[in-house]
Amino acid sequence: MTAPSLVLLCVAGVLVATGVYLLLERSLSRIFIGLGLITHGVNVLVLSSGGAAGRPPLLGQEDPTAMADPLPQAMILTSIVLSLGTTAFGLA
Repeated sequence: MTAPSLVLLCVAGVLVATGVYLLLERSLSRIFIGLGLITHGVNVLVLSSGGAAGRPPLLGQEDPTAMADPLPQAMILTSIVLSLGTTAFGLA
């Protein structure tokens, strides 16, 4: 497995740090923007920890060592749905 890109790790760190800064403000709109930035930062971090892109994970058609890991993609999709629900609940 290859190491994650330093640029992606820095982008994730900046997104999370900016989100935490905005989360500590008193304005409700800044809190929601901060939550969104934290969510995006964590998604970038999970995506970069998934490793390099590989072949589609279809059993029987590809070599298992060349397949991409589908777990980080599924976790990010779940995170996107949960953050959308959180934002919609907070704005209602």
